[in-house]
Amino acid sequence: LSIIRTQVENLSFRSVQGFGRQFPLLVFGVIAAQFSLAGFPLFAGFPVLILLLGQLAQKSAALALFTLLGSFGLLASGLRSLAVFVMGPDELPAKDKPMKRISQIYLLLGIMAIVLVGLFPHWFSAIFANIVEVGIGQ
Repeated sequence: LSIIRTQVENLSFRSVQGFGRQFPLLVFGVIAAQFSLAGFPLFAGFPVLILLLGQLAQKSAALALFTLLGSFGLLASGLRSLAVFVMGPDELPAKDKPMKRISQIYLLLGIMAIVLVGLFPHWFSAIFANIVEVGIGQ
């Protein structure tokens, strides 16, 4: 988001319309982070959400339901962001500030980490269980 902020005057939806056509890697990183935060399958947040929902359901079904509804809200906001990033005029002027190579490398590493943890959650299951236990307060 800080890279997007350097490219536009503000972070309103109107300012970033069509941004996905100019910086596809950057937009994919933002969308992957939003979907992971929402607990979308195959992303890093999914195993944590499943563990959290399981623990919450044992304590209170209402809390688990509200957590699931919040996750759907985050997913809806990610879809809205994706729609805004790809819509807009067909011809967009080139940006005068291209992304630095090191920023591209960090974005790729972050996206790969999000997908890797989502694809192989058993490698990180001890960390996930510890996070959920600390979060719920057992």
